[in-house]
Amino acid sequence: MTHTSKQLQYIGFGTAASWYLGSFRHLQIIWVQGYSLPGILARATLICTCLTTSLFLYILVYLPRIRGVYPDYEHWRSNELKPIVPALTISIITGWNILVYILSYYSSLGLIRSIIAGLGLYALSFGIVGMIPSPLRRKSEVPSDVPR
Repeated sequence: MTHTSKQLQYIGFGTAASWYLGSFRHLQIIWVQGYSLPGILARATLICTCLTTSLFLYILVYLPRIRGVYPDYEHWRSNELKPIVPALTISIITGWNILVYILSYYSSLGLIRSIIAGLGLYALSFGIVGMIPSPLRRKSEVPSDVPR
C-alpha cells in the first residue's frame, strides 16, 4: 500500500465519520456558548489542534525545506526533534481528550459516538497533513553514526 493511499484512507474515514456524526455542527453549537466552560474548552481544543498542526508542519516542511535538516525519526532523542516530539505528543493527547470530553458532555453524541467523532476529526487532520510530501534524504546526507 502506498503512502498516498494510506493517507487517503485516513481522510476517507475522517470525512465519513465527521459527516455521519455531524461533528462540525456539534462543535459549532458548543463554540457559540461563548465564555462558559464548554466554549472555553472548545477554544482550548482548537488551540491544541493548531499547535499540533504547527508542530507537524515544522517537522515536515520547515526543517527539511527551509533549514535543510532531514530529521532522523527513529533516533529522535538525539537530534533536533528532541524538544518537538514530547510537545507534539502532549498537544495531541490533550486536544483529543478535551475534544471527546466536550462532545460527550455538551452535545447529544454520548461517549462512544464522541470517541468516534474525535478519532474521525483527528484522522482527517492527520491524513491531510500526511499528504504533504516530505523531501527524500540523499545518501550523502545520512549521518554516518546512525546504525543501519
